[in-house]
Amino acid sequence: MKPSRLILALPPLLALSACLDGGDEPRPAVRMEMYGARGDTLVAVVERHDCEREAEVVWTDGAGVVLGRGDSLQDPIPEQPVTATASCDGAKQSRVLDRRRVYATSSAFAILREDSSVVAWGHPYWGGDPAKASASLTGVARIAASERAFAALKDDGSVVTWGSSLAGGDATEAGAELSDVVDILPGRLAFLARKRDGSSTSWGSARVLFDGDGATFSASSGMSAELVGQVRQVRDWVSNDSAFAVLDSTGNVQTWGDQDVVGDVDLTQLTGVRQLVGNRTDFAVLHADGTAYAWGAGFGGYPDKSVSENLTDIKKLYAGGLAFAALKHDGTVFSWGADGIADYGNDAGAAAEELTQVRTIYTNQVAFAALKQDGSVVSWGDAGRGDSGYLAIKSQLTKIRSVAATETAFAALRQDGSVLSWGEAERGGDSSKVAERLTGVVALYANDHAFAALKRDGSVVSWGVPAEGGDSSAVAAQLADIRAIYSSAYGGFLAVRRDGSYVSWGGRYAGGDSGAVAGKLKRIPFYKTSKAGEPRSPAF
Repeated sequence: MKPSRLILALPPLLALSACLDGGDEPRPAVRMEMYGARGDTLVAVVERHDCEREAEVVWTDGAGVVLGRGDSLQDPIPEQPVTATASCDGAKQSRVLDRRRVYATSSAFAILREDSSVVAWGHPYWGGDPAKASASLTGVARIAASERAFAALKDDGSVVTWGSSLAGGDATEAGAELSDVVDILPGRLAFLARKRDGSSTSWGSARVLFDGDGATFSASSGMSAELVGQVRQVRDWVSNDSAFAVLDSTGNVQTWGDQDVVGDVDLTQLTGVRQLVGNRTDFAVLHADGTAYAWGAGFGGYPDKSVSENLTDIKKLYAGGLAFAALKHDGTVFSWGADGIADYGNDAGAAAEELTQVRTIYTNQVAFAALKQDGSVVSWGDAGRGDSGYLAIKSQLTKIRSVAATETAFAALRQDGSVLSWGEAERGGDSSKVAERLTGVVALYANDHAFAALKRDGSVVSWGVPAEGGDSSAVAAQLADIRAIYSSAYGGFLAVRRDGSYVSWGGRYAGGDSGAVAGKLKRIPFYKTSKAGEPRSPAF
């Protein structure tokens, strides 16, 4: 499952009406509003008046530890409240965002309610129907989601699962091992639980890559007693179509699964690792010395000698559908993968000369988009889909703040709040029908098929496949005062208002219709509220 991606931007500051002290002298004043889905990018939009300097925003956790400074923050602690405080010339205002409460598989949403119980809806077999587990869904601390199942970690360290048994919805195979759990890491069709004693256990499945009948195997079946002993203090794990890999705290990687994927791995390359990534069929690691190594089925990233020679001085790795991209310390980029399918993001080709001074890279299933330090964008990949239309708007891709992606299209948010898109037209690459409404945008969201733009006034504009979230006209009147939008990959959107009320749209079997839980779920808190029901904001 390709997780959905959230991108936010700030419009220019607006002036407040005069704030007078004693009716004579104006005094500095600031007002702040916040946007963003927990677990993604959070943003504070600040209005100021009579301040000699720009307002400063400081983000802190519940203990007052500073998490970051500036108008936006990549959420580092989604399961905890976060406070943003804006100040200028002695004037201050704070807002406290509630912890994360929305989780999604590819086709369903699950909400962790304020009483620590759970409500879910969407595809009944892929996480939307927790009826068989509902009696156990109390005292829940957090939820993890694979492509088609949920796993809830309870306060007592036990785990409750529901959804497709082939995707981790049935943890029977893990049995008594699922106790004293401290964290759950989701994979494509599986989960890995980290326990208090440093050990780990996994459940779910993967597919036999070259089996025409679609055979699967258990995530735990390849974990020999020796491997179980080696998989300790797990820092990260990747589960793709046919195999698994874990990175431990010492920088060692263990991998298991379909032998066509992991059978030829060079074990000497799986030490001294600081980053582990995976695409649909392959894995790649970034070593502490800046070199990289990849292994797998070879469809999307098994490098030959000529590729390996270029995998040096790397800062970060990015995984696409069937390819990888390496961002080097000097700001250049090298990509490889999709043997025999050069379009799929493999080899930047004509774009290579422009790939300098790159700040970050965005991916979808068929292409890459690099955001440069100067705010311009370079895109390459499948010319017929992910890269379609790029050349026509290339000259306009300036002053870009961020980029969002559906499965085969990109959308870029500019500093002035306007939006440009390219890629497969049906899946959001063509935004011409809503272009006039794409102004004042502060955030972009996407599922695999459609985009949703959140405007500063709290309204929403969507485009892409109509039935999968691209057409929100049926709920347009309800899309007011929105502060965050969440998505399910296969075509659902869920919007949360400032007061915690919510509205969904998109595919019925992708979580786009929340009517079935309307009586059980009244609100999804956005702000952490006081007893009076108002957002917590200390008076200064």
